[in-house]
Amino acid sequence: MYLSGKLLNSAKVSVPYQELNFRCAEAAYQAAKFYYKHEEPEIHRLLMWRVYDIMKAGDNDDIIKLGHLKDLPIRPDWNLRVADDLYSTKDCIMFKILEDKFSRDLRKELIDTRELELISRGGGEYWSTGANGRGKNRLGDTLMLIRADLSG
Repeated sequence: MYLSGKLLNSAKVSVPYQELNFRCAEAAYQAAKFYYKHEEPEIHRLLMWRVYDIMKAGDNDDIIKLGHLKDLPIRPDWNLRVADDLYSTKDCIMFKILEDKFSRDLRKELIDTRELELISRGGGEYWSTGANGRGKNRLGDTLMLIRADLSG
């Protein structure tokens, strides 16, 4: 089943992250790259402004652009492998964001996908199947893990 509607990260569903509320899961994820304490106060201030800009971004394209800008350092552990080297910090953050999103009002919507394989199309090769259909589909895999946990 291809992801659509409220299953998408871009769906306008309020998502909490680090005591802040974001307009969608994608905004929380992109902001997480910059939400850390930097040792240099000026850079830390700029990082917090980037988080604020992402929170206030008008649409998903703006959110992704802000998250992909290379003018500020992302958190140093972002790509660090954890959990027996199966997952990176960014995977764990995405899991937490989506777990929060679907453990409340949208629980039934995710559980109702039953045993179907969830597939994210478009986007990059990591979170979706990518343009050629051979991407990792980590977003779909993450949602299926959360669905299994919620189905208990």
